[in-house]
Amino acid sequence: MLVMLAVSRIGVPADYSIRVIQTPPFISATEGQSVILNCTYEGPSGVGVFKWFKNTEDGAEVTDQAVEYSGRITRASADDFKGKRDASINITDLRHYDSGIYYCKVELMGFQEKQGQGTTLNVVLRGLQFQRRNDWIFDAISLARK
Repeated sequence: MLVMLAVSRIGVPADYSIRVIQTPPFISATEGQSVILNCTYEGPSGVGVFKWFKNTEDGAEVTDQAVEYSGRITRASADDFKGKRDASINITDLRHYDSGIYYCKVELMGFQEKQGQGTTLNVVLRGLQFQRRNDWIFDAISLARK
């Protein structure tokens, strides 16, 4: 009788939970490049969903359907999510306004949702270069003003 109380409705121990891992915590890239925001989870594989949010843990969802990301987001496949526990996204054609903190949230049926600690993406403008002289760093910005 006690054993039955410790088992959830789908036959997995009730205290068994998932953990979401985002690595690395910081990525820097140049406008126009692509980046993969890595997200994996530990725990049981199964039917579930994953979502990404920018700057707040419950803000606007980062999807290919969002105007600012239209045509630039590729998600891990459902097979990779279930089999490899992969919830990563790829953002192509980076723009300066893509800079921010991205949060990965995973929810498996029968378990509570969990989210990662966040990945900070810093998108550097094209043409921004740094030169090192006498232990000082000088900007060598050669951007044409419009």
